[in-house]
Amino acid sequence: MFKFTQVTKQFSATKALDQVNLILNEGEILGFLGPNGAGKTTAIRVMTGFIKPTSGEVSFLGKDAWVDRAEIARHIGFVPDSMNTYQSNLGSDLLDYWSDLQGVDPVYREELLDRLDFPRDALLRPVRTYSQGMAKKLSIVQALQHSPRVIILDEPTTSLDPLVQQTLFGILKEFKSKGSTIFMSSHNLNDVQRICDRIAMINNGAIIAEGNIADMIDKLERNIEVKFPTSKIPDLSMIEGVTNINLDQNIVHLRIKGPIKHLLQVLQSETVEDLVIERPNLDSVFLSYYQTEEK
Repeated sequence: MFKFTQVTKQFSATKALDQVNLILNEGEILGFLGPNGAGKTTAIRVMTGFIKPTSGEVSFLGKDAWVDRAEIARHIGFVPDSMNTYQSNLGSDLLDYWSDLQGVDPVYREELLDRLDFPRDALLRPVRTYSQGMAKKLSIVQALQHSPRVIILDEPTTSLDPLVQQTLFGILKEFKSKGSTIFMSSHNLNDVQRICDRIAMINNGAIIAEGNIADMIDKLERNIEVKFPTSKIPDLSMIEGVTNINLDQNIVHLRIKGPIKHLLQVLQSETVEDLVIERPNLDSVFLSYYQTEEK
């Protein structure tokens, strides 16, 4: 649906994007990860037609994101990380402005206002009087009110309380079920793991890894702790995938890569007092790539 092909963006001596290739598939939620300055914001600005790539192309259903940006805007909903503009506008005026700009009826506006618990009287006040949480809710409503085919989110849960975050994720899953494609840039890895199907990681303007979240987690080593009733401990070093064995009296600390079935088969014939298996998460995946990059 959205496709980056050899996209490069140069700002004077800085290469913000470096030959980026990335495909967003219809009906998926993709998490876009990277440290500050990695190129995430530039990628979003290129996607949304705010800036033109130096070389390469970003396309949406075969249309160029820069050349056809006015037409493509009708199909996109964008939630920025903060609302620093339009501060003097009334909330209602801002929603109408964005709806008119996109040229699409705001069919979901009322439902979104209800579900996000946005007070109607607040729509009659200037945006500058809003709390950060209210401003974020308004931003979400303006982005989704026209039922976009593509939703682009930049730090969407910032300033939202846990209940509203849960509501937002429910709304996004409903859009996904209807075929919308969702691109979510966030530093909150728990949010990304909770809702995204796939991730792409960027550093120094280049994509360094992408894939299904569950598959990437399964490729990492797991920390395992086995407690035996006595200090008579079986040799676990020859089990497939086992590395880094350390003994602490009657407790074995080890790491294992890949399936743990071979370890479990051995332990079935032993007396085990306790077994702790620490499953990696998205934080582990993120650190494994970026710590390697730093080295």
